[in-house]
Amino acid sequence: MRESAPPCGDLPWKQVNLQAVDATAAHKIYASWHPEGRDDPNVPPLLAKIGHMPLAVMLLAKKAKSTRISAESLVEEYNQQGTVVVGQGFDAETSMEICIGLSVDSSRMKARPEAFLLLCILSMLPVGTTYKMLSEWWARDLPNLTGALEVLKSTALVEHRGNTFTVLPVVQRYILHTSRFLPQVQLAMTETACAFLKEHDSKVGDPRYKDDTAVLSAEDGNLEAVLLTTTAPDPSVIRDGLLLLARHQSNHRPRVDVIGHALSIARSLDDEVLQGDIHFYFGNILYRLQDYAKSVDFLREALRLFLAARNDKRKVIECRLHLANSLRLASNTWREREKLIMEAQEDSKTIHDQLFIGRCLHELGKLHWSFTEYSTAISFLNQAEPLLTQDPYQHVACLQTFTWCYYWIGDFDTAYYQCAAPAFDQSIKMGDVRSRSYMAFDVGWVLSARGDYKGSLKALLQSLELRKSMGLEPSGYALEGIALAWIKLRKIKDARWAFQQAKLVYNTSADERKSDCGKLYRIQFFLKRLDDPCIYPTDNELSALNCLYSHNHIERILTP
Repeated sequence: MRESAPPCGDLPWKQVNLQAVDATAAHKIYASWHPEGRDDPNVPPLLAKIGHMPLAVMLLAKKAKSTRISAESLVEEYNQQGTVVVGQGFDAETSMEICIGLSVDSSRMKARPEAFLLLCILSMLPVGTTYKMLSEWWARDLPNLTGALEVLKSTALVEHRGNTFTVLPVVQRYILHTSRFLPQVQLAMTETACAFLKEHDSKVGDPRYKDDTAVLSAEDGNLEAVLLTTTAPDPSVIRDGLLLLARHQSNHRPRVDVIGHALSIARSLDDEVLQGDIHFYFGNILYRLQDYAKSVDFLREALRLFLAARNDKRKVIECRLHLANSLRLASNTWREREKLIMEAQEDSKTIHDQLFIGRCLHELGKLHWSFTEYSTAISFLNQAEPLLTQDPYQHVACLQTFTWCYYWIGDFDTAYYQCAAPAFDQSIKMGDVRSRSYMAFDVGWVLSARGDYKGSLKALLQSLELRKSMGLEPSGYALEGIALAWIKLRKIKDARWAFQQAKLVYNTSADERKSDCGKLYRIQFFLKRLDDPCIYPTDNELSALNCLYSHNHIERILTP
């Protein structure tokens, strides 16, 4: 039966809601129809495309078996042609198009035109959404929303799980075909996405930030899907939609799809400030993704565009400070960083902005810290901190730099109690997951230096979880710190695993500090030390330890 409402209402029908299966079950169905394709690595992504629907899985498996087409080719074909690929028979049992069409063209759908309009709206929201979001945003102008939802549920075109309404991927693909989709829906959805982002546009430290972030994160995938459909170079859509979403993603789950789309559709626009904003956000996202060389390239271009526009000194200051920070991890050249910071400081004094002046002093502190001039760095940080307390995010960043200065001079108590711990607490209050991740790592590192290995392990594990929530790869440094904590807690098997994972990260990823060229020497030493706790590091291994650990911390590590 195709509907949730049974025929002949007086008869005792048993109703079963046939839903998608999980990935493992879908793979088994596929393999049962096409055993030769069982081990094809492209089968899982193919089945994910169709939402693991048993009928669609069976039809694709039969097609792959009869035509000997690879799963990879079927993915490409499905991306190009949609549901027509999923079976090309002449009835609902052999054609996905006919199967879906029976529901879409049913008498119930024809009796309620608003139901098809709602189906178009929901088909643009791949993550699904709540009734609240539909009634207040995505479908707020739709007449009789509840009636339309009832029709879509009764025709099995929409699923309702928990409090979320979703359209299955195969149905989405069917509806979004140009021959069926209503173009006015795309325009309305784009306008709604921009309005929604503007309504929830707050910065770290604002009272609304936590709530706004939670709402944006819940709709992130939907907002991205809607805005990526835009092709016209409309400055308002770029500024109020793509850039606001890119900024949110930069702070919470950095990726380049949205900002890359903004860059591609804005190429024809003669707007230096808008182009500068796009390059600025792109540079920041690349920084979050640890691609520091490309980050520097984009920020340099953003600075050139802002200087050429000559109408916003604040954007110029902001860009110079971000560029100086990216250079710290890309090449760490003193002269260019100092020049950028001093120019930003001069402009900040010109516009009498105390927050910017404080940020410039902080960057000078970071400059001296990165060249191991810790006393001078602390002096600049002491000047910066009173000016940064007005901005919780910048204050946390300043306390973080304080933490590392005191760590490297061996004052672990000050590093923890006066810097890392209060910064971590403040990051929790702000609701900024990125700051929490950084500070959880710093807390774990300093606690390790103080000999509190249980506390260190807890904080470093939390740091990894927070990175995972942002879609970032594990930190090799966090894994290394976790392994050291497990050694001290006498969990050698766990320590060996963590060192091996750190080695894997160091071998395969762009790590946080490219200047730390001795990562593998350290891991080599620690793995040997698991078998012989009294072994002492070679010169290369000791040099590698000195890259990451302060002298007093190394002494504690080497104490059996």
